[in-house]
Amino acid sequence: MRGSPADLLSSKKNCSMKKNTILKIVNTVLFFAVFLQFTGIVALQFFYAEWLMGMHKLNGYFIGFLIVLHVVYNWSWVKSNFFKTSNKK
Repeated sequence: MRGSPADLLSSKKNCSMKKNTILKIVNTVLFFAVFLQFTGIVALQFFYAEWLMGMHKLNGYFIGFLIVLHVVYNWSWVKSNFFKTSNKK
């Protein structure tokens, strides 16, 4: 037996809340990853260290992964702003 419409709505609301929470976490981690990337670039200007280059490369892959997550969780916004269908006649 299926739940009532109110149960379905509250379930959808909880899903949206979870999505917003995950998106806040992804955005915060993305910010710090980009900051770390910038800091690594500045540090490389003053001294070269192999571990710093490794961290820079690994962090770049991590940023790419976070960008994909960011786009996935914002897909409804991307779709509504970039893939608009024109109904003009």
